[in-house]
Parts: sequence; C-alpha cells; structure tokens
Amino acid sequence: MMMRRELVEKNTMDYILLALMTFLLVEFVWLLLQLPARADAGISTESYVRQGEALARSGRPLASILYFDQALNIKPQSANVLVERGKGYDRLGKFQNAINDFDLAIYYSPLDFDAYCNRAHVWYEEKQYDLAISDYNKALQFCPASPHDLYVYLGMAYAAKGDYSQSIKEYSKAISTSPRDALSYVNRANVYFQLGDYGLAMKDLKTLIAVDPALADEPWAKDLVIASSAKN
Repeated sequence: MMMRRELVEKNTMDYILLALMTFLLVEFVWLLLQLPARADAGISTESYVRQGEALARSGRPLASILYFDQALNIKPQSANVLVERGKGYDRLGKFQNAINDFDLAIYYSPLDFDAYCNRAHVWYEEKQYDLAISDYNKALQFCPASPHDLYVYLGMAYAAKGDYSQSIKEYSKAISTSPRDALSYVNRANVYFQLGDYGLAMKDLKTLIAVDPALADEPWAKDLVIASSAKN
C-alpha cells in the first residue's frame, strides 16, 4: 500500500513538472514569435525598451529580458537598458546576472543613480549588508530627488547587520525629510525595542498612530505597543 501511494505521489509530481515545463516552453516560443528575426528589422531601441518595461510591469520578467536583450544588441552600452534587464534578473532570483548588469551600467555610466540603488537592493537580498550600505551611500551622491527612501534602506541595512545605533540615525534622517512617513517610525520603534529603549519605542509608536490613526488597529502595532508597555 505504501509503495502504491509513493508511486502515485511521484507520478503526480512528474505531471506537475511536465505541465510547468510545457507552460514555460509555450511562453518562450510565443515570445520568440513576437520578436523580429533580427534586432535591426526596423524597430528602435526605444521600442524594445518600452515593450520590455510593459512586460516587467505586468509581472513577466523573463519576457521583458528578451526585449531588453534585443535593445542591447543595438546599443550594448546603454546603462538604462542594462539596469532594466538587471531588475528583471533580480525578480527572477538570478542575483549574479543582476549584479553583472548593474556593474556594466556603472562602468558605462559612473554617475547612474538607478544602477547603484538597484545593485544595493540585490546586495541586501544576498545579505551582503556592507556592500549594500556602500552602494546606498554612493546612490545618495547622485540622488535626483528626496533622499528619504535611501535613508530608510540604509536604516534597514544597518539594522540587519546589527548596527542599531547607526540604523536609528538613518531612520531619524528619513523622518526629518518626511515627518509623516509611518514606515520610518515603525522601523525606528522596532530598533529602539531591540536596544531595550522601550520608552523611545513607545514614543515612536504614539507618533506613528498620530500620523496614521488607522494603523492603531494593525496586529503588529498592537503587539509592539503591548510589548513596549510591558517592558517600560
């Protein structure tokens, strides 16, 4: 009886794998049919990039990469396209491919904010926190708008590596640039809690709820309030 059940389970897994492989093959063939036979068949780099970006937004990173490949066949030194393809690889979990594309983008465009920022994201996912921090700080030098998000990312990276004091400094910078950002308050409250500064954690939680009263009903907010109150 056990052998029969194991055989059924094995056959079921075989069918699932076959179905998945068939789907991927059909998707790949369909994509090839959509692409011109040659990259120079009258279609511009911008057209390939637009189609690739549209596929990326629709949650189809593998498909988007094929279009970015075509764009890079025409303009192999395009930092923008390399960044977009790198983001596609990142979504697929192909982190080394993503890093390679971001490295090339920075080589061709050393002041490229998006390349540094996205490479930092991959380093963070790979738990290479020092490399992530280095790239986030480089991105700060070329930041075209508010540095708020970069301060949040830096706060997360420092917290992940256990440098809570620096993490608090980064979250405080984020709050100074955007005083009504709820995420920064909850993240800093979490760090204060890790450090045992329960009074400061409670203060941030109260500010958080004042900024966005709806968050008071969130389970994680209630848990933090209860935990901080008990320790305080």
